[in-house]
Amino acid sequence: MQIIGHRAYKGKYPENTLLAFEKAYECGVDVIETDVQVTKDGVMVIHHDPSTGRMYNKDLTVIDSTLEELQELRTVEGDQTMMTLEESLRWLVKHPDTKFLLDVKFILPKIALVKIYTMMLRVNEDVKFWHEHVMWGLWGMDWLQYGIETGVLKHFQIVAITLSLDIAREFIDFFVDFDDKNYSLYAISVHFVSTWTEQFRYQILPILKREKFHLLVWTVNNAVDVKYLNQYSVDPEMISIITDDPAYAKDHLITEFNPKVESEKKSDFVAFRAPKWTTKDGFRFHSYLLIYQFVTTVLFSSWFRKEIVPGYSLATIMFMFLRMVHFI
Repeated sequence: MQIIGHRAYKGKYPENTLLAFEKAYECGVDVIETDVQVTKDGVMVIHHDPSTGRMYNKDLTVIDSTLEELQELRTVEGDQTMMTLEESLRWLVKHPDTKFLLDVKFILPKIALVKIYTMMLRVNEDVKFWHEHVMWGLWGMDWLQYGIETGVLKHFQIVAITLSLDIAREFIDFFVDFDDKNYSLYAISVHFVSTWTEQFRYQILPILKREKFHLLVWTVNNAVDVKYLNQYSVDPEMISIITDDPAYAKDHLITEFNPKVESEKKSDFVAFRAPKWTTKDGFRFHSYLLIYQFVTTVLFSSWFRKEIVPGYSLATIMFMFLRMVHFI
């Protein structure tokens, strides 16, 4: 099992900052997951939210602010500045024994893929280095198609990030049938609650195991959630957890991961014992599952995606809310 630092080291340090990167690296994280946004003047920066108020000492909207305005800000804790993409890539070059998972937000213009790739080559002309050190996290098939059409994703590891297992299945089915071996799906990255569903057990997991696609699960901070993964009898190398506290995960969560890799019979794929409602873990399990099923049913319905004002649908607003409350 690999440990991926969520926004580098969100649990203890100002997320997506140089300090968080350094601390994640110090604790031996395998991969750093980080987020890319774009400023008013077209500069790619490392930041998760559309606005800065949660993290920084002034609330600005990233897309409506210049880089100069954003870099005047300081994190409320830790006195950190906002990093540019270029600064983060230069940091990676100096720390070649880790990797990045770049979460490219779907609210960005798709040309962002080209701009990120161009920045990589500006920092280091050795494209093989980037193939080995960067995974692209994409939220939709339209982004995948654009990345293939432009050639940006060629020879990179591609990760499908989604709340919806239907969208995860679209990525999987596309690559199962896709003939061009220059492009490959490395993994799907899904919310940990989605792995508790029948859809995951019956429809997704068997294909992952057969095609040897990896599974990234976010955001896993509790031992009980690792124990649930044990029931799927998968190769430990197939699973990575994205976690807020990578040091804690390495010391306490990995030890809970002990899947029994057995023969690939149907029963191995679907066996899952959910905790009872009457227990503390059971109440959490079933409550989270109901919330997840409601959110994904509503969020990905066609009527919910219709624009109510230019550029905004109810789905867009809900996505923003879910990001604000850290559900995604």
